[in-house]
Order: sequence, then C-alpha cells, then structure tokens
Amino acid sequence: MRPRALSLFSGIGGLDLGVEAAGFEVVAQSETEPYACRVLARHWPTVLNLGDVTTITEDTIAEANLGSIDLLFGGFPCTDVSRAGKQRGIYAANSGLFFDLMRVADVVGCRRILLENVSTITSRP
Repeated sequence: MRPRALSLFSGIGGLDLGVEAAGFEVVAQSETEPYACRVLARHWPTVLNLGDVTTITEDTIAEANLGSIDLLFGGFPCTDVSRAGKQRGIYAANSGLFFDLMRVADVVGCRRILLENVSTITSRP
C-alpha cells in the first residue's frame, strides 16, 4: 500500500505529480481557482477537492473519510513574503494562509509536511 498524501493549494497539480512520482497516493486536494479546479478534475477525476483551505475542519476531514495521511503538502501564497511583492510578511492575508495549512496538518495528524515557497520565506518576519 502506497503512503497517502493530502495536497493543499494544489494549483494545477504540479507538486502533486512530483509527490506521486515519489510513490505517494494523492487522496484529496484543496483548490478554489476555477481553471485550476478543472485541470485537477481532468487529471485526478477520482480525487476529492476539499475547496477552500480556510474552511477545512475536523468535520470536513471526517466526512471525506480520507483515512490516515502520511504527507500533507502545498505551496501556500508567496505574495506577502516575496521580494517582488509588498513584503508584508508571513502574517499578512495571503502568505498567512500558511497557518491554515498548519491547522489542517494538525487536524489530519500527518506524519510529514512538505512546503513549497520562495527562498525569502526564511528572512521575512
């Protein structure tokens, strides 16, 4: 049995492809952008899209009947921590979605977390 993964901020599934190539089974995704949702539905027709990460709760996870999650992964928005952005920091509205990612990680009790973001994430307060 392959280890199971939950994808947050899934986009069009680029990171999902890499996680699958590493041997994981993506059992659910979380994305709201309409075009990206259509791409995900086409390439992962049997994988549930949980929608907005801010609305995922313990009840949502229980209703989805995902089972154990070995890896939670995602690339949360970088707009507030990127050099190209307004550099508001990790606590700003967009990049602050990191905290929702961590909240969901706590809800599912995953064993591993994989984050994708810009290098300045380590130097922006």
